[in-house]
Amino acid sequence: MYRLCFCVILCSLTCSTDGSPRPLNTLSEREAAQGFQLLFDGKSMDQWRNYRAETINPQWQVIDGAMVLTGKGGRDIVTKAQYGFFDLRLEWTIAKGGNSGIMFRVDEQTSKRLPWMVAPEYQLKDPYGKPRKSAGALYGLAGASDVAKGCGEWNSTRILLAPGPNGTAILQYW
Repeated sequence: MYRLCFCVILCSLTCSTDGSPRPLNTLSEREAAQGFQLLFDGKSMDQWRNYRAETINPQWQVIDGAMVLTGKGGRDIVTKAQYGFFDLRLEWTIAKGGNSGIMFRVDEQTSKRLPWMVAPEYQLKDPYGKPRKSAGALYGLAGASDVAKGCGEWNSTRILLAPGPNGTAILQYW
């Protein structure tokens, strides 16, 4: 089992799959019945901690229902719970010049210190022209171009890691 890791600046984690309007950071009845879990309720960071730590640094705050890194030294954060296969759905925005990501299959038992050294990363970044390092890319592995909106605009992302044949994993992201 592994943890999901968010680094640098992630602003809001929401679930919305049926298109109906409802408050942010809530699950629909259908999502709850399908087994979705809310990772962020828009009020507290209770389900999160810093990478390789038991608590979360105070630079991570909830502001207007969003997870916000308010200053330097906040460090990467991970879910307290562990997940094998998952279907992660979220909304995010990034500031001008921002550079962040969603890492998965994070291994905290490694001798390496930083999560980007030990896990794949879905890039969240102020968009620019290098497809394998721009927003929406699987950083350094699979490129994306023109998938993110401009700075300050909200983007929707889905990352699906599902069981495949013979014990392999199938990764899809959009």
